[in-house]
Amino acid sequence: RCTLIAACIPAHQRWDSISTVSAYRIDYLAMRCTLIAASVAATEDFCLLQVAAKLRLRGVGDTFTIPIERPDRQSLLQLTEVRGPAATGAQPKQHFEGQIRVGTPQRLFTVAFDTGGSTLVLPSMQCEGSGCTEKAANAHAYNSEHSDSAVADGTTATVKFGYGEVTGPVVHDVVCLGAGQGPCANTGILEGKNVDKGIFSALETDGIMGLGLRDPNQGTKMAYVASLVQSRSLKNAQFAIWVADEEDEDKSEITFGGFSDKRLGGTLGWHPVAPGSDNWQVALSSIRIDGSASGACPSNKCLVTFDTGTPEFTASPDVIAAIKVKLNLDESCENYDTLPTMGFQLGRYVYNLGKEQYVKRTERGCHLKMVAHDAGEEHRIYSVGDDFLSRFYTVYDWTSQTVGLGLAAHKNAAPTDAIEML
Repeated sequence: RCTLIAACIPAHQRWDSISTVSAYRIDYLAMRCTLIAASVAATEDFCLLQVAAKLRLRGVGDTFTIPIERPDRQSLLQLTEVRGPAATGAQPKQHFEGQIRVGTPQRLFTVAFDTGGSTLVLPSMQCEGSGCTEKAANAHAYNSEHSDSAVADGTTATVKFGYGEVTGPVVHDVVCLGAGQGPCANTGILEGKNVDKGIFSALETDGIMGLGLRDPNQGTKMAYVASLVQSRSLKNAQFAIWVADEEDEDKSEITFGGFSDKRLGGTLGWHPVAPGSDNWQVALSSIRIDGSASGACPSNKCLVTFDTGTPEFTASPDVIAAIKVKLNLDESCENYDTLPTMGFQLGRYVYNLGKEQYVKRTERGCHLKMVAHDAGEEHRIYSVGDDFLSRFYTVYDWTSQTVGLGLAAHKNAAPTDAIEML
């Protein structure tokens, strides 16, 4: 019922290898077979490719969907140094969290999925810093020494956050999506052995799963999406994010290996990732208020980031000030019903938000769902925020390095003019 074609790889390398370079996994009729092929000589590379190809013919490569939660906890915006501190007047701090399985034997971890970063960070069971002492004590930490498939590559890495940093060895191990039968890939993990206080306790997750393109220092060896693509365990080199709104009965979800037609309310417009970007950043032509350019993106030096770690729209203080003037929002909500649309122009496409998406209305008044942040980059970088990701279904294509956007399907459909062509 489950045939493994591996005759051309010596048994001692197949089962007792120390340096794992690739892992292929197949589920068939409730049976699971795993081939770990490592340290193969150059003359045996062709045999390894044959094995991988025959496994793929038997069903390796599919789509897989993970439900994700949005608890009212701190966002990665508050934690990540690159994205700066949160400002007052923003939405409740949220991030998207779901489950993954790590190592051999597998252990279940709850992680924050972050398209604004690229690294999988797990606090170590051997942590020496104050930030993961509690994690280590209650077994919600990673220990590479307890995983038969873990291999340290002899390097260390550091990820900086607003409240401190995480430092530790880079370990390659098998990481699988979801709590059950999701696809797996061998990828680099930052095993945090020195974690500053407040990072993981603020998130209340077991770690952070970056879904970006590459790490600026480590390249793709610590980028899980790249590892999934290289393992050929997905149907397509894509993942898609659907964010539920308040009226939806379904939970938000991430689909790996493609996108879900039922979550898409129209066609997709595709936009290339900005040259040299490590994350899902696209050139932003302008921010349009009521159909007219606001002048908030001078000299075409704006980038927009599709970042699940940042629930608010973020921009530099001068841009936020300019948008406030254009919108002319009355904090007592007297002009709420007549507020215009705010659109993000990407190439010829304009993606419009209504007042419900960019204004928070309460009994105490109205304020913009925006965070002022000046990162000081030559190219101004904005984050579109949670409300944008809820209105528009986003698809991330690793092979073509593009982001696809289309109207998201919800219980209450968005207006058809939410997307315009110029």
